[in-house]
Amino acid sequence: MLHIDFGFILGRDPKPYPPPIKIRKDMIEAMGGLEHINFKIFKAKCLEAFLYLRKHGKIVYNLVYLMLDSGLKDVHTEGITKLYDKFAVGMNDTEAEKHFLMVL
Repeated sequence: MLHIDFGFILGRDPKPYPPPIKIRKDMIEAMGGLEHINFKIFKAKCLEAFLYLRKHGKIVYNLVYLMLDSGLKDVHTEGITKLYDKFAVGMNDTEAEKHFLMVL
């Protein structure tokens, strides 16, 4: 199961130094541990999703930008700017892939 925390994605986390990706130890243990095939499949699927979303990052950015005036508490200008960081816009595909795997 995955929980999508839009506040976290858009830069609003109550912790002073939030991790770049939230994955708890018990989640990893439930998959069999870091070296288990289930966790390796999970990482591969996460990377696949990241690269796909990254490819369409400008569309995601624009859709969230259109929601600025929606009144949703977690949609704000600062968060939209952080989307570019999350998508590693300044990196080429190889660099972005390495960065994502280091963070995960």
